[in-house]
Amino acid sequence: MITNALVQARQLYEDTDGVLVCDKYGYVEFMKWFHDGILSDEVIGMHVTDVYPELDNQTSSIMRVIESGKPRFDERQVIHTCRGELLDIVSSTVPLLAGNEVIGAMTSTIFYEKYRAGKGLPRRQQGDLYTLDDIISQDPIMIALKERCALIANNDSPVLLYGETGTGKELFAQSLHTCSHRAKKPFISQNCAAIPESLLEAIFFGVEKGSFTGAENRKGLFELADGGTLFLDEINSMDISMQAKLLKAIEEQQVRRIGSAKSTSFNARIICAMNKHPAEVLRSGLMRTDLFYRICVVRIDIPPLRDRKPDVMILTDYFINHFNRKMDKSIRGVSALVKMTFQNYDWKGNVRELKNTLEYAFNLCQSSMINMSDLPDILQEDSAYQGCSQENENDLAVNQERAEADEKRRDRFPYDKSLSLTENTACYEREAISRILAKTNNITEAARVLRISRQTLSYKIEKYGLN
Repeated sequence: MITNALVQARQLYEDTDGVLVCDKYGYVEFMKWFHDGILSDEVIGMHVTDVYPELDNQTSSIMRVIESGKPRFDERQVIHTCRGELLDIVSSTVPLLAGNEVIGAMTSTIFYEKYRAGKGLPRRQQGDLYTLDDIISQDPIMIALKERCALIANNDSPVLLYGETGTGKELFAQSLHTCSHRAKKPFISQNCAAIPESLLEAIFFGVEKGSFTGAENRKGLFELADGGTLFLDEINSMDISMQAKLLKAIEEQQVRRIGSAKSTSFNARIICAMNKHPAEVLRSGLMRTDLFYRICVVRIDIPPLRDRKPDVMILTDYFINHFNRKMDKSIRGVSALVKMTFQNYDWKGNVRELKNTLEYAFNLCQSSMINMSDLPDILQEDSAYQGCSQENENDLAVNQERAEADEKRRDRFPYDKSLSLTENTACYEREAISRILAKTNNITEAARVLRISRQTLSYKIEKYGLN
């Protein structure tokens, strides 16, 4: 099984960085990273969700492939190993079969930076547009949205994306395009709020030579997107009179350039986006109802970052790696107070605000850790409002070290001679789980600290009555 799996791994990526093979229950039988310092033989016999503690049976590609019997290609994940190493990787996973029976699974992995550069990819080359793999999240809602996008990508039905500023609406739009049969055709993006009202018709429908002084033949957005995808951002900002003409063009799949007597057909998928809630847009009369229902055949609501707090630190790690490469720095992470501030902050600008915050910090940071003094004023003020300040950051670090030392001393569990070894072990395990649950925000975080799978922790919580 191992030999055949290695052959398949090389077929998936010409320059594989890592290979993992597991049995039908998800236990590792072989693991090899072709780089020093990353997990290898030490994880043999471990469950895949213990090797990568942030994953469970629903988010692990391997477990989903074992359950479905179907391969999954080019899935991006930013995850920590059981040793705490952060990996930004793209993996393809295939089931291992004996006849019609799934007997295991194999994952072939390359680093995302190499994948993005189009290296080691025998099946296809990467373009400049985003793909579903660029949507980084461990949030169940976001994972479900990515799966929905994969389902609808090859259909031509119009899609409406709703999300606050900075949630990644264009990222989703581009991903729908690159995941579809239109991927090799144009992707045309236009922010409707950025077009002066007097130029709307010319930009959307095009201009015929001689229609006015100095006019030359110029295609409009619909013609430019022919065969591909037209993405209209902030469509709710468009003038009502123009919306009627837009509706006619979308329904008829034809446009007439300014100054022309003939219509030109086009074939483009329409994806629109709003940063205001659709119900509010309709209630306030900012959009014609007939146009709304025409463009909202499929609707995708992207949750704000404040509703998926575990993603804040995942994205923080990702952007730190990104700016380390971009700015040639070696920043290892953020201080305890910065982490607390990030987790408590509302992020009204969502992922874009988080990225810009870290880029700001990289410009000021002179140590290996980002501290409160490196952050924009708005976050420092927010932290001060919550009762923290730069002055107590060192005290916080010292107190944290003391607390950890005290915790280690308290963790010396006395052996009760009236109980058996098994009963003593169970008492210790219950106490350890109870303490970690009290110190963490959720089961996923607790499982990562305990270095067990989320599924195993849920079982033990129920077993010991810790609900």
